[in-house]
Amino acid sequence: MKIKLYILLIFLIGYEVAIAQSYSNDPQTEINMKRSAQTGISIYPNPAIDLFHVNSDIPVGKVEIFNIIGKKIKILENIDSNTFNVSDLRNGIYLVRIFNEHNKVLKVIRLGINKQHP
Repeated sequence: MKIKLYILLIFLIGYEVAIAQSYSNDPQTEINMKRSAQTGISIYPNPAIDLFHVNSDIPVGKVEIFNIIGKKIKILENIDSNTFNVSDLRNGIYLVRIFNEHNKVLKVIRLGINKQHP
């Protein structure tokens, strides 16, 4: 079981690097990502159960959610609250790509979904 977990973690780290590299060809995206790192964009709670909130000084336009193999499974538009419903997603690890109002990528963050109650 531990070996599978380590393999999954290595895969996720490699996947995040690949996503970051795919955006590094666009100078404007690179500038936006550097700014987002400085402003401290984050999501909480993480892991989420039914909802997560994006904490950002920059207005969020939408988020896209990807499974661990890179398939886009959900696009959520922001309706003024920066809170997004993920109650239809199964337990697991997802990547959340956060966009500003001008459809520029601000940040990609790993999100866990855990609907099991302790």
